Amino acid sequence: MAIARITNTFGGNDPHVAHVVTGSILAALKGEAPVIRQSGKDSKGFLYVDDAVFGILTLAEKTAVNADLYGEAFNLSPDESICVADLIREICSVAGCDSDLAILKPSARFETEH
Repeated sequence: MAIARITNTFGGNDPHVAHVVTGSILAALKGEAPVIRQSGKDSKGFLYVDDAVFGILTLAEKTAVNADLYGEAFNLSPDESICVADLIREICSVAGCDSDLAILKPSARFETEH
């Protein structure tokens, strides 16, 4: 058995509107300003749910035939991360929403500048 560490996952039917991708898409489709709970400057990796499932299944198949993988940890994440504010701006652009972002903590600590 191996360990799969999965980055921020998103996809259809996510009932958690507090998740940045889900909440932003729903807000943009309503023409509302998506809310960023931090500064939006932090970069994160986002993985579509189908890709996460594919990664887990592949890891399970490989582990079943290769005992050397037992106990190993594997990160399932995209090759590149994206600045949260840039991601939300892209969502708004695709959805045709002209609203500005609502940033709750514009000077949040412990985030890197982007």
